[in-house]
Amino acid sequence: MKILLSVLICLCLGGCMNPQNVAIDEYDTTLLASDFGGDEAYKIGVSIEGKPVFIDPDAAFDQVTQDYKEGFKAIQEEYYLFPITKLNWRSYGYYGWQLSHEDETIIDQGYEISRFFEIYKNSF
Repeated sequence: MKILLSVLICLCLGGCMNPQNVAIDEYDTTLLASDFGGDEAYKIGVSIEGKPVFIDPDAAFDQVTQDYKEGFKAIQEEYYLFPITKLNWRSYGYYGWQLSHEDETIIDQGYEISRFFEIYKNSF
């Protein structure tokens, strides 16, 4: 009985964690360096703290991994990372700015990936 009660308490508290990162209003995307192509998956709101957040972080993550596939591959290869997941994204955000590649388009994707993760980290 105590275990069941403990599990219920944890579930209730877990649902209340980080309410400040929920979008409470639309964000003025002209303040950002990128709108990530304007796809609906990248819809950005503003948190109670005034930070930009993705309305649907899961949809945004899935979209960015498709839109910038070559950039993710280049970062992975240059920095010997595991393939991108929702568990190891921080390294990709960190190394995206530092990507060196002969193709300017791939370098631009690295910048976009890092910009994406600057907002993504606020979205939890």
